[in-house]
Amino acid sequence: IGAVIPFLGQRYHVKSHEERGVVLEDTEQHLKTEAGFFSVLSRSDIFDGIGYGDISAYHGSLNIVMNFTGYKLVDERNGETVRTGGDSDALFLNNLHSFWIDVPESEEALGGIGAVEHMIRVGAMFVIPADRFDTSTCSRTGSELAAYCYENYPGGIGVAKKLFNVWHVALEKGLEIAQNCRCSSGCQNCIEPAKSWDISNANIDKVIGIQLAEELLSAVRRGPDRRFRNGLMMSV
Repeated sequence: IGAVIPFLGQRYHVKSHEERGVVLEDTEQHLKTEAGFFSVLSRSDIFDGIGYGDISAYHGSLNIVMNFTGYKLVDERNGETVRTGGDSDALFLNNLHSFWIDVPESEEALGGIGAVEHMIRVGAMFVIPADRFDTSTCSRTGSELAAYCYENYPGGIGVAKKLFNVWHVALEKGLEIAQNCRCSSGCQNCIEPAKSWDISNANIDKVIGIQLAEELLSAVRRGPDRRFRNGLMMSV
């Protein structure tokens, strides 16, 4: 209640909630709502894994806590915050089967992991039969520099397992799409998502992402040197 939302080309103030909908009222068109979110992602299990030098790819499960911290009502004319509101809340998502790839920390990896995340997302649409609502993606640049593609339904529906087996093919396709697009930094015609929960903390830099993707694929072509067995990555 109190937020401003767009509807049919206009912006409205949320006045109240009812059993079967919300009550809207007119508001000033220069106001917008900025919601506050932060998410905590943790790896809960590993089912399979393969290593290529410093790069590791995994099939496992995640737990995600998506935290809502309220909203700001912002005046777009000057960027000032008019009002804050909303009650804090959290959504707990457990046992989400996922594919992810770990890369060693470097300037290139820090700048490119967000773009690689979305190259895999886009490429997967061409190599795995799945509805676009079946999966989500995110990337992290903290202590675990990684890109994730996880299923939206707890318990696993098989998409993450399939992606683990063909992720390099998906990345090749996503890289091709990024390279063939005329944009310089990533757009919705290539790798930029149309809508996102924004639980990543990595920016999308297409130029650096292309360089990182090419390095990852070169490592895959050299062949694996480790497999996940009995709870550990072991040399092969």
